[in-house]
Amino acid sequence: MARVAEKGRRESLLFPAVLPISPYEGSHLPRGGSETNGDEMRRPAARRGDEGATLIELVVALAVVSVAMAGLGAFFINGTLVVANQRDQRQAVQVAASAIEQVRALEGSSLLAGRGPAKSKAQWDAVRQGPFAKKMKPYLDSMALEADPEIVRKDPGSLLGAEAAISTEPQKVTVGSVTFDRNILVGRCDVYFMRNDDCVNPGVGTPPSNTAEILKYFRVVVLVSWPNKACTAGRCSHIASTLISEAAEPTFGSKAAYPKLVTTEMTFYVGHPVTQRIDADYGQLPNVFGVSPSWPAPLPSWLAMTPGGYVTGAPTALVPDSSNVVRVTDKRGWWAEQKITWKVVAPPAVVIPDNAGSYLNQPVKYQVTATGGVKKYVFTAAQLPDGLEIATDGTITGTLPALGTYPITVTVEDANGIRDTKTFQHTVYEPLTLTAPANQKVVLGAAASGTAVAKGGDGAYAYTATGLPAGVTIDGRTGVVSGTPLLAGTYTPVISVSDGAGGPVTAGYQLVVEAATTLTFTSPNVSTPDQQSAVGDAVNLPLTTNADLLLLRNVSFTVTGLPPGLKVNNGKDAITGTPTEAGAYLVTATADSKLPLPQTTTITFVWTVS
Repeated sequence: MARVAEKGRRESLLFPAVLPISPYEGSHLPRGGSETNGDEMRRPAARRGDEGATLIELVVALAVVSVAMAGLGAFFINGTLVVANQRDQRQAVQVAASAIEQVRALEGSSLLAGRGPAKSKAQWDAVRQGPFAKKMKPYLDSMALEADPEIVRKDPGSLLGAEAAISTEPQKVTVGSVTFDRNILVGRCDVYFMRNDDCVNPGVGTPPSNTAEILKYFRVVVLVSWPNKACTAGRCSHIASTLISEAAEPTFGSKAAYPKLVTTEMTFYVGHPVTQRIDADYGQLPNVFGVSPSWPAPLPSWLAMTPGGYVTGAPTALVPDSSNVVRVTDKRGWWAEQKITWKVVAPPAVVIPDNAGSYLNQPVKYQVTATGGVKKYVFTAAQLPDGLEIATDGTITGTLPALGTYPITVTVEDANGIRDTKTFQHTVYEPLTLTAPANQKVVLGAAASGTAVAKGGDGAYAYTATGLPAGVTIDGRTGVVSGTPLLAGTYTPVISVSDGAGGPVTAGYQLVVEAATTLTFTSPNVSTPDQQSAVGDAVNLPLTTNADLLLLRNVSFTVTGLPPGLKVNNGKDAITGTPTEAGAYLVTATADSKLPLPQTTTITFVWTVS
């Protein structure tokens, strides 16, 4: 029995979680009693309660460990992915840097060798339409597409390029376990160093008149891409670029020529202080600038010049052009003079378009303009919604696939590099639709009516119509069609509507005007016959019918109830005269025709004289 108890004790120590917790504890047992299992298995009830708490703690601990292990698993997986992504990015940078070093090893004149115009253009077009078009756009916009001039001269349709030193085809480069696509594009760009250090497309904007201020470069852009689910469309990219001088290394002479002033005019901007440097060639440096002692006219009050040739203008208002004769003197005392004209203009300012909106999934096209400054303007956009592009002339095109309002930030730069930036909202509306009036049939002499209904767009509707019968018109604001047709026939009017976001949208309907069979007045109009006049004002109201349409002849008119001063002039078929007494008069007009069949028609209306 003792061995059995000892065995039970050892099992309770090894497997505490399987010990039962008595449902009767603290209920049917007497106070101070205990549950027994043999003489050596006797335990107080309080101890068994502690064992139950240990079981709960163990379950909670296991749950905590499970959650922690799951979190650690996710952490290690995500950490591994991050490390792999960073490794791929470093390798992409190395692939791009290697390409840049290979390019820099070439002379500027060799960069285009073997690159035919067709293949070069195809390469650019593929990048502009590819998955990285938005990232590459600033680079491609800043340079002009170029090809080997020898190939262009000898064979403009040549398909050479794939085997060039800088190939027009993407190259596969494998580093480790990743294969990268490497695309190298070459174009031409210029730096106007007297303005800023930006390299710009030589075909855009206004270059300096002094060609010595233009530094010519080739821009080489390397696009490296590789597969990765974490990136857009499953591919990541890295872009690198460099500038290679187009010109050969300069040579310097030991003897400088006489200095020469190149600048003939400078432009300054109201409320926009600008500092420019007078352009001078040659001379033994340093060159010193100042107003000519031979023509010692003072500079304008808003202008200041330093001996180094820097001119600062801060005009506060538009003023007429003025000029001074400026002298440049070099270190040897040799000098030259030139008259320089100072111009003042308003700074360039972006003009926000009135029609900045479009329809859902329909083409966008409108133009941002500018005022002030010195043309030629160049427009760029730092903030454009995906789907839109801006041309350098300010034309915005593209398509937007979602309703909403999008901010657009546009910058205009004038010929001197002075800029203005504004932000406006582009709204995408539901497409514009139009419902034409219902088909209608009226008798000649009766009024035609109907309403064209537009929906969608921005609500600023403008209606027009073609093909309406004479006597019927459309209200350009409401789309209401009204009037009395003057000729019988079948008409197929076409209604058009436009709004501030675009259009027109058109819709047609049928309007049948049947010939009348009975004599009817056409003046006064049977739909709105009442008349108004003023005492002392001459009156001439024609009396007409549809007798000609019915081939009736010898129509005569009689009228009763006319205001004093008015009468029927049968010779002119009209009511004429001058009213003499104010009041409201009930007038009855009758038309009679005797041939070929007698017909009579009568109209009654109120004539008010005030």
